[in-house]
Amino acid sequence: MSLPKDFPENWNRWIHRTIWCLLAAGAFLLPAPVGMAEPNQRPILVIVRLAIAALIGLMSLPLKLWSQRRHLPIWGTVATVFSLLSIMSLVSYEQLKQSWTVSYAGKRLVAGTTLTADAANYHQANPQYTAAELLEDAAGDPQKVWTTESTEPRRLRLNALYLSCIPTFAISVLALVQSLYCVRRKDHRRRTPYGQLVPFPNAAKTQEPGSDDALQVSTSFNQADVYDVFISYRRARRDKRFALQLLRDLEQLGYRVALDERDFDASASFLEEMERCVRNSRFTLAVVSPQYLQSGHCQEEAILCKVLDMGERKRRLVPLVIQKVEMPAWMFGIVGVDFTNTNPVIPPLEKLVNALGKPLSSAEAVLGQHT
Repeated sequence: MSLPKDFPENWNRWIHRTIWCLLAAGAFLLPAPVGMAEPNQRPILVIVRLAIAALIGLMSLPLKLWSQRRHLPIWGTVATVFSLLSIMSLVSYEQLKQSWTVSYAGKRLVAGTTLTADAANYHQANPQYTAAELLEDAAGDPQKVWTTESTEPRRLRLNALYLSCIPTFAISVLALVQSLYCVRRKDHRRRTPYGQLVPFPNAAKTQEPGSDDALQVSTSFNQADVYDVFISYRRARRDKRFALQLLRDLEQLGYRVALDERDFDASASFLEEMERCVRNSRFTLAVVSPQYLQSGHCQEEAILCKVLDMGERKRRLVPLVIQKVEMPAWMFGIVGVDFTNTNPVIPPLEKLVNALGKPLSSAEAVLGQHT
């Protein structure tokens, strides 16, 4: 089972947030379990409900970390296991509620296994009385009929079963949504000559051997290229968020993307790794913002000017403007892509993809047909 191809990339996040809001609200709107409706139990019930809402919210971490196609078996297992746990908890609660509680004045009260001394004497004198009749004669006070030691374990177990239904059901629903999301994801990672894992899509578009398109693809790429693009950005929150979203968008389209946090060798120099990625990428995408161009941060300018001369910069450097700035001299004459325009004729991402052309995977697929 999968979803339409035109769904936005991050549709699962919005569904997760919606489900969390609904289930967190449900934890407060559902009636209290048997034995927790009394006024003295309400503070404890509120704390438990807050804990349930927090637990459901913590699911956002594994949902974010495990979102690839290879994680589908994990989420499928989680959805199945927690669905069964939720059903078992609910069924067990209903069964035990019928056998462990007594109805009085329209509500259920927990009955114990051991009668108090007074209730035992009263029941000995009236052996025909049922538990409901004993409770009625005690004015609905179960503590006058059964000992606390015999009712408390039952009450706690009923409460645990009832309250566990909510988080287990929530986790099963979130895992099911994540499974559907993972179904649509492509598990595309391969190891480069430098020992790093980079995206390698399985669904690359191919052309018929001998066609004009195939000839163009096979001759327009440098065999030394490892990546389609290298994203150069500043570590400011807004810049980084844009870079990560761009990474997901481009990889979803089949491009191989280099990003410092993921693809730089941890034991190598930052500048050396940046130079390597610039050299081995067809394009360098510079996420341009005031933070990117501020004084004191000239590493990008130095590396790009060292690796790419002015002619190559006009062919291989693509500025992505995410905030209005005055372009520096070393980017002079490069149009770039404006992501600040709120009403563009062509969406910025579409314009960028048109500039990038076909991904490297297309060339490899065509070359594979010719060999």
